[in-house]
Amino acid sequence: MGGQEVLLNFAKRMESRPLDCPLTLPSPPLGERTKVRGDKRRGLVPLHMQRSILSDGPSPAQAADKVLLVIVIGLTLLAAFGWYLAWMQGAVISLQQEVIEELRRDMRGLEERISIWRHLEENAPALGLRDRKRLASVVHRESRRHDIAWHLLVAIVETESNFKPGAESPRGALGLMQLRPSTAAEVASAIGVPYGGPVELYEIEVNIRLGTAYLHMLRRRFGSLDLALQAYNIGPTRLSRLTMSRGRAGDASSARMDRPSERVGTSYAGTVLSRSARLAPVPHLSPERAERARATRQVERAAQDLNELAGRLTALIPGGGQNAEGRKQ
Repeated sequence: MGGQEVLLNFAKRMESRPLDCPLTLPSPPLGERTKVRGDKRRGLVPLHMQRSILSDGPSPAQAADKVLLVIVIGLTLLAAFGWYLAWMQGAVISLQQEVIEELRRDMRGLEERISIWRHLEENAPALGLRDRKRLASVVHRESRRHDIAWHLLVAIVETESNFKPGAESPRGALGLMQLRPSTAAEVASAIGVPYGGPVELYEIEVNIRLGTAYLHMLRRRFGSLDLALQAYNIGPTRLSRLTMSRGRAGDASSARMDRPSERVGTSYAGTVLSRSARLAPVPHLSPERAERARATRQVERAAQDLNELAGRLTALIPGGGQNAEGRKQ
């Protein structure tokens, strides 16, 4: 008897059996038993158990959970990859901005050195090519170091020595920025650089470095560039006595100067600031505004030349040259 006939007989018996009768499954004949792979005992398994074993697999709910897990993992990996791309893009943009800013600084530095070079070429023909290059380089470097405008340093050098490294004053000031040896020694000790004596003040690098540091120290001490320039010219001790006598530091630059040394200090500061303003770079303007700016600078330069000429004529008058006595302490 085959398996199908056994099932048919079982179905007929179920139809004729009362509902309250317990259900019993007939045992298939021994001939219908077969082997099932995977069973360790390799024994015989009934036919009705074969069907349950062969049909064993994940339920729809389990399959849905697996699919959902795969989707979640995929979305997580996609989000992580997107975050990584965004981070890389931000890093690249930040690096580009740093490179651009560094290039801008280099371009500004190059433009400043070119401006210094052109001014030296026009106004310091006695300097050799090598000395002009060294002076332009050290002025630019020290202006960056102490946050002082390069055109102000150039104006001081021009006013003090007219770009002559070997210049000497009657009071013993030496070099491009006219430093006295005692002042140079104090500044070198304060900033921690070696100083080999007065002979080194004739060297361009040493003189500009110590002179710029000295001006920076005076600006910090008096809190004003105008007062710092006056102290650079007439000496900080004399300016301190002056400010103390007037009650407060601001009166030294705003009040009328009566003594010759005081008039020299204010005249020196005005000369330096005027020359510095003429050397200051003009921002990018429209052609009309640039033309007006050039005309204004020409008028200011002509007025400055007239003032200098008037000062020289006054010095020629008997008793009018007394204002030249106040130089550096």
